Amino acid sequence: MPSTAAHEVEHAYQHALAGQNGKINSTSYEERALKLLGECPETKRIEAEGYENAIENYPKNLNEISNLREYSPYWENKLEKGARLREEQFEQYDNYPYNYVIEDTGF
Repeated sequence: MPSTAAHEVEHAYQHALAGQNGKINSTSYEERALKLLGECPETKRIEAEGYENAIENYPKNLNEISNLREYSPYWENKLEKGARLREEQFEQYDNYPYNYVIEDTGF
């Protein structure tokens, strides 16, 4: 669905920007972002620092949580809040007529 894709693409953007800023213990994805995209643009540094902080504070025990909506460390994390906002912008397309492609491909 477009809204789910938008949510995950926002996470990719967040992690790439944090990787470009280079001040966190980077994952391989974040390291590749720095290598491919170069250093974080000056105009994006504050945003990147916010994502770095959110990454550092992202809860590690999510498989133990039965309802993520009620788990504040997850639900209020800047990464998730931003991804949900982006997701909302694309929800209107979730039932768009292209659904026949999904039926035809068996997904």
